[in-house]
Amino acid sequence: MVIPVFIPPLRQRPEDVLPLARHFVALYNLRFRKNILGFTPEAEALISGYDWPGNVRELKNAIQRAMILEEGPSIRPTYLPLQPGGEGPLRLDTAFPNAGPALAADTTAWRRLSNGRSVPDLTIPASGTSLDEVERLLVERALQQCNGNQSRAARLLDISRDAMRYKMKKFGLEGENA
Repeated sequence: MVIPVFIPPLRQRPEDVLPLARHFVALYNLRFRKNILGFTPEAEALISGYDWPGNVRELKNAIQRAMILEEGPSIRPTYLPLQPGGEGPLRLDTAFPNAGPALAADTTAWRRLSNGRSVPDLTIPASGTSLDEVERLLVERALQQCNGNQSRAARLLDISRDAMRYKMKKFGLEGENA
């Protein structure tokens, strides 16, 4: 027997946003071996004032990105890919203008590969980065761009569907984008 459970969208449950955000901070502290204590008051206001049209998945992704980039004890608004006033997400290439990103891409410079595909010119910061995290973000971005369609996301990344499924399992993305 299947019983449907209706959960209202996050925008109708503003009291759930900060507890969920704190939960994701705790989760990513373990995963990324960090010790982020929480949010600055400005970041809390930004998180609370945003409508979260992507619901919990969008909140989780925003916290994940902030956790990867934040080097201080608390997440600052600089690292949240949200526009003030709940106007929507910023584009990745403009979301972190002052951040020391894990990987920066100059979106105007692309290198053409022999197979006809293109890759952005990338800069790795002197402090280094995590190849696993970059790969995870690429897989996650491809799935988001393809609305969870694994076959299309795999084609975007020029990998097989089986390889995509393996990477989704490896990075704990199963069911998130299906």
